[in-house]
Amino acid sequence: MLETIQRGEIGEIIKIESSFGFKIKRVKKDSRLFSKKLGGGAILDVGCYPVSFFNLFKKKKGSLELIKASGTFSITGVDDEAEAEFLLDKNIVANCKVSFKENLANSCKIYGTKGSIIIPSPWLPSTKSYIEVYNENSYYKNFISSNKSIYAIQIESISRLFNEEKLKKTFQVEINESVEILTNLDKWKSRLF
Repeated sequence: MLETIQRGEIGEIIKIESSFGFKIKRVKKDSRLFSKKLGGGAILDVGCYPVSFFNLFKKKKGSLELIKASGTFSITGVDDEAEAEFLLDKNIVANCKVSFKENLANSCKIYGTKGSIIIPSPWLPSTKSYIEVYNENSYYKNFISSNKSIYAIQIESISRLFNEEKLKKTFQVEINESVEILTNLDKWKSRLF
């Protein structure tokens, strides 16, 4: 995806949309998803995925500013659905929705001045997945294969970090970026209460 963008196939990015939601039929008050004491709520549980995705496109000294937020609450008082609009580097609109009330598309869409990219399964991709690329001249699917599941890749990455003396720069989220993501989630959440 990043290589496709760097090649200029969709032009300059102007808008990003991202969603992550699944329907929970019965609220269990003592579940970590719905307990205030355990940090429950859709924003804290699945909001980190779209916000982390937005950070992929942020310039080194860029910003991700929360513009507006809305949401609803479960019977336990935690958010069970929320939407947010961010402004990325002062010129890219980034919208997201998270939910425990409905099965969302669970996709990411990147809109540029010359086209768009759709990632149909960014959060739990199978070992064979793809991205869709639309531009002024064509449409195609770029297929990606891996011999390992996303969980196996994550476990190997963390193990490697613990075993290496010198950490090399990878696409992994650094601690400062993690703190920034959590700060944005807290801002989003506080706009609802």
